[in-house]
Amino acid sequence: MPGANTLEDSRIRSGYVASTVMFAASRGLSLDEVFAATGLMSEDIVDPDRWVGAASVAALWNLLAARYPGEPLSLEMARVAPHRLFGPLAYGGQFAASLREALIVFTRYSEILSADLEVVLCEAGSEAALRVRHPVDAYDGGYSAELGMAVGGRMLREVLGIEDALVRVDFAYPSHGPVHAYTDFFGVDVRFCQPHMAYVLRPGALDLPPKHANRQLFAYIEHHAQALREQLAATREPPELLRVRAAIVENGERGDYTAQALAARLGVGLRSLQRTLRPHGQSVRGLLEQARETRAKQLLGDLQMSIDEVAFLLGYSAERALTRAFKRWTGETPAQFRRSRRAAV
Repeated sequence: MPGANTLEDSRIRSGYVASTVMFAASRGLSLDEVFAATGLMSEDIVDPDRWVGAASVAALWNLLAARYPGEPLSLEMARVAPHRLFGPLAYGGQFAASLREALIVFTRYSEILSADLEVVLCEAGSEAALRVRHPVDAYDGGYSAELGMAVGGRMLREVLGIEDALVRVDFAYPSHGPVHAYTDFFGVDVRFCQPHMAYVLRPGALDLPPKHANRQLFAYIEHHAQALREQLAATREPPELLRVRAAIVENGERGDYTAQALAARLGVGLRSLQRTLRPHGQSVRGLLEQARETRAKQLLGDLQMSIDEVAFLLGYSAERALTRAFKRWTGETPAQFRRSRRAAV
């Protein structure tokens, strides 16, 4: 499938994913259904700073679309979605001197939301348009883009206080419900099957000032966004390493943390896998140990589960094998770890 590798490598902030999971639950989908369809786990939606595969987002929207055909689900979610869906950029624009300045900063730091999100401000003559694109659009029928644009439209009115900036909204895909539902939501003409996903702005709209324009606060927000972008650039892992980590998690669901099983899942030889990891300062053993330690701590947090059961789920033959490994990782036994966490609560 064209573009499959792009989607496989793409990552989105967990806060967006968590909001979508909660919306799915509000529409009657169980978390078991959601996790089975998307490959997500509970830890993927509780840590807002976590990065989650965009493929899981596409799978979730496709599940919702199949369950509720003909409904503009993205608009329904956008009516109640928090502005923090846009992460640290959510409120920064309200302090800009003009809408143009707010949108320029959004285009400059959009990678804080997803490294693959493309946002371009186009000015030609009297017309201006903000175009958005993400690899997930081609796989979820445009639901994610619709949601983002709908929440963005709300932010224009509710956060920036600019009521009449738009003259049209363009979507690159067919509507998912009655067209009037979209025109009622945005309050302007909405067109489908267009060349781009875009807000089309009326002449002069870019010069409009947000209601809370404040140069000092805006400079602070921009400085914070720059620091976040630099931090992400320093910590973002290459796609090949992300694929290995994902394969470890998949095998771990079956309690298999062996190097041979990992290489088999990835479809490569063990030596080839080791060569792939070496330039990134990682080893097969090291990554397996990291994943096992993380999963052990998660499972030990469930006090209804015995330590012997935790050992079994982690692929250890006996509790004492887990105890040896856990003490090597943390300096504590599993029982001591549980007692210290219980005391902290």
